[in-house]
Amino acid sequence: MFETGDARYLPTGHIVYYSFSGDDLCGIAFDLSAIRLKGGPITMVEGVYRPSGAPHFAVSDSGTLAYIPVIQGGAAAGGRTLVWVDRKGKEGLITYTPDDYRFPRISPDGTQAVLAVWNATGSNIWIRNLIRDTLIPLTFDAAGSNYYPLWTPDGERIAFYSVREGSNRAVYWKAADGTGKAEPLVLPDKPTFPWSWSGDGKTLLMMEWNALSSEGWVNGKHIPDRSAKNKLNRVLFELVDDYHRAIENIVIDPPFVSFTWHTKSTKHNFEAHGCSIFEIDETALISRLWMYFDTAPFRAMGMQL
Repeated sequence: MFETGDARYLPTGHIVYYSFSGDDLCGIAFDLSAIRLKGGPITMVEGVYRPSGAPHFAVSDSGTLAYIPVIQGGAAAGGRTLVWVDRKGKEGLITYTPDDYRFPRISPDGTQAVLAVWNATGSNIWIRNLIRDTLIPLTFDAAGSNYYPLWTPDGERIAFYSVREGSNRAVYWKAADGTGKAEPLVLPDKPTFPWSWSGDGKTLLMMEWNALSSEGWVNGKHIPDRSAKNKLNRVLFELVDDYHRAIENIVIDPPFVSFTWHTKSTKHNFEAHGCSIFEIDETALISRLWMYFDTAPFRAMGMQL
C-alpha cells in the first residue's frame, strides 16, 4: 500500500504510519471492511526519532499521539543521559551533558562504561570512567560508524562493529586503555555485530543481519526453515501488539549457543518464558535451532498453537 517501517490502525478508521521518505509520521483513512485506503495521506509530524530501525512513537485507542522528535544530525531532541537504576527503580545520573549515547555496556569490574556516541557524520566509541567521572574516546573516525561495543571478559579489550572509509565493514577490537590500534577480528560480507563472549574469552558470539535460513524445532514441531519460524512467531504474537522480549542468560558451549528469554506485555498482562538453542556450523552460521516455551500464556490469550 505504502512504504513504511511501522504502522498503527486506529478505531477511528485511520492508519498512522512512519514514512521513510522524510522520517515523518503520516495518517490516511482506511476502510477496514473493504481492506482499502481512502483518499490520500497527510503529514502529521515531521522528523520522528528512529535510532535503529523502529521509529519511536505510540498512539492510544483514543487518538493521543506520543513521539520522540529528532534534531539536526538525527539525534533525539534534547539528547540522552546515562543513569544508574537500582532495584527499587531509583535513578542516579552518570552523564550530566545530554548527547546521542547508544549501546552502553558496563565493564566486568563495574568501574567503567563503554558506549557509542553519534553525531551528524557517524559515531565513535567512548569510555566513561565511573570513578573519575571522565569520558575518553576509544575511536577517532571523523566519518565512520563504530558501535555495538563489547568488553572482553577480562576487561582488557573492547570489540566493536565498524563501517569505515570506502564502506569497509569489520568487527574490530582494541585495548580498553586506548593504546595501540584497532585490529580486525572478522571481515564479514553482511553487518555482523559482536554479541557475547564465552567465559574464557576464546569464543565470540556474533549476530549477523539477514542470516541464512536454518532448520529447527519449536516445542517439538518441525520448522523447515527460518521463514517458517518467523511465520509461527507472527501467529503467536499477533494479539500481543506491545510485547517486548528480553534475553536473560547466554551460554556458549561450541557448537551450541543457548538463550533463556522472557516476553512481556503490560497492556495484555502477558508474560511467557522460554529457551532457544542454536547449533553453529563450521562457517559460524546457524545450521539448526530449537525453541521451547511455556504455552499456557498463549492459550490464555485464545491462541491456537
